[in-house]
Amino acid sequence: IIVSSLLQISVYTCYVTYAVGWHGTLMVYLYYAVTAVINKLLMNPIVALTYNQDKLEGNYRFHHARVRTGAEAIAFTGGEEETKFALNEDFRKALKNQTAQIFKQSYLNLFTGFIGNGNAMLGYCIAAISIFTQPQYDKYSAADLAESITQLTSVIGGLTGSFTALVNAAPLASNLAGNASRVGQMLEFMDVMEAENERSGQHLFGGAPPAPSKAS
Repeated sequence: IIVSSLLQISVYTCYVTYAVGWHGTLMVYLYYAVTAVINKLLMNPIVALTYNQDKLEGNYRFHHARVRTGAEAIAFTGGEEETKFALNEDFRKALKNQTAQIFKQSYLNLFTGFIGNGNAMLGYCIAAISIFTQPQYDKYSAADLAESITQLTSVIGGLTGSFTALVNAAPLASNLAGNASRVGQMLEFMDVMEAENERSGQHLFGGAPPAPSKAS
């Protein structure tokens, strides 16, 4: 999506510059530069919340598994209330983080929708500026002027649509970044466990490590 959008942006930039002028291209780029900054500010908290959500849900599942395997020991030691409190606390943290993530994601989705709906208004504004500032349109008839407006808005819409496709990939990118952080943390933990098991003479995935070859 990102690569195709960048290619389309390059092509439509040339078309808009030729049809409207550099001011039209500059307005589109400024519009999406501002929206990109706002989009970045909205997306950063979602990455952190997605990372924390996976971690909190993992802790909650781990405690549930521990209760299932150690139910008898918990009953004998009278740890029901402590276990219940720990599970409720894990659930509360996961629910609170999930609620914050949903609200932040909603703000991002609303903003991306606003960007998409603002494309038409931006296109008509640029077309109007081009028509009122360029003298060659004074000689056009009403039919020719209407056709020129349609052509201009179509070309500008292609450029703004390419930018919108790039912006719409932001929610997916935020979730992907959060999940990638968790996967990276898991791989680092596995490397540490592998090193510890190799030092103790065991292999993480079963079996003994290969014996070192004797020097001849």
